[in-house]
Amino acid sequence: METSPPVPSRRARWRWLHLVAAGGLLFLVKGAGKPAVPAEATAGQTITIDATTLAQLHGDFRRRVGRDPVATEEEGLVRQYADDEILYRRALLLGIDRNFAVRLRLASNKGFVSDVTEPDSPEEAEQMREDERHGRALQAGHDKTDPVLRRMLIENMRVAFRYSALDLTPEDAVLQGFVDEHPKDFTAPARVTFVHVFFSRAKRGPALAKDAAAALEKLRAGEQGGAERLGDAFAEGSLIRRRSLGSLARIFGPSFAPAVQRLTPGLWSDPIPSERGLHLVRVDTLEPARLLVLDEIRGQVLARWRADRGEQRTREAIEELRESYPVRVERSADDTTVLRTG
Repeated sequence: METSPPVPSRRARWRWLHLVAAGGLLFLVKGAGKPAVPAEATAGQTITIDATTLAQLHGDFRRRVGRDPVATEEEGLVRQYADDEILYRRALLLGIDRNFAVRLRLASNKGFVSDVTEPDSPEEAEQMREDERHGRALQAGHDKTDPVLRRMLIENMRVAFRYSALDLTPEDAVLQGFVDEHPKDFTAPARVTFVHVFFSRAKRGPALAKDAAAALEKLRAGEQGGAERLGDAFAEGSLIRRRSLGSLARIFGPSFAPAVQRLTPGLWSDPIPSERGLHLVRVDTLEPARLLVLDEIRGQVLARWRADRGEQRTREAIEELRESYPVRVERSADDTTVLRTG
C-alpha cells in the first residue's frame, strides 16, 4: 500500500526557505565587500522615524527590559531600526525580492492569495505563470506589508555580507595571529588525575572529621587499597582521570578544584571538603593549561576566523551604506531631528 511522504513542519519549511534565500543572496555578493548599486539610487533617501514608530520602539524596549530607554539607549534603538530599513531598501534595489524563496513567500501571503482568482482549468493555471503572480503581489504592496518577508530580506542581506568571506583561505601566519589574539578560546584547560578516599557527610555524621583523620594516618604510613577499604563509595569512583578544573567544580563543588590544583603530586592531602563530605586526595598527574598548536585546531580556527571576518565585513558594509541614508526622527510636529547614523 502506497503511503504519502511525511509533510515537513511549518518551521522546517521556513528554515528551508531561509537557506534558499541565503543561497541566492550569496550568489549576488560572492567576493564583494558590498553589493553594487548606483550611488544615485540611494542618495538622499531619508529614513523617517515618526512619533508612532518611536513609541513602538520604546514599547518593545520596555517589554524586554521593564523600563523606558535612556537617551543613549534610544539612540541605539534608532540606529538599529535605521540599519534594518537600509538593508531592506538595499534588498529591494538589488531585486532580491525576486529570488525563489521570496516568490514562494509572496505566493503564500494570505492577503495576496485572497485577491487572486484561481484558474478554472489546467490551461488557465499554466497561463498564470510565476512571474505574473509575483508581479501582482508586488503591485499589491505585499512586499512592504508582510513582516515575515521584510525580516527575511533584512536577515538574508546580513547573511550575504557575513558569509561573503567563506571562500577566503588565509595563510598560516594569519591564522596563528588570530590564535594569539584569542588565547582563551584556543587553550586546552589544565587537567588532573588523582585518587581519592571519600567520607560521606550523610553517612558519617559527627564522626566525619575523626574518621578521615584516622584514615589519613594509615595512608601516610603506607597502607594500600585505602579507597576501597577505608572510605565510602563515591558515584564517580575513586580514580578521577584527566578532569578539567571546571569539571571538578561540577562534580565536587567550586572550592574543591583550586585545592586539588595546589597539591604536590604523589602525596596524600589533608582532608579536603566538598559538597558531599571530605576527601583524602593523592594527585598522580597535573597537566598545566596550554595554548593549542595550530595543526590541532586548524578547522576550528579557520571557522572562527571566517566568522570574525564576516562580521567585520557586515559592520563595514552597513557603515558605508549609512552615508547615503540620513535619519529623520519626528518626536512631534515641533521636535524633529535629522541625523546621520554613520
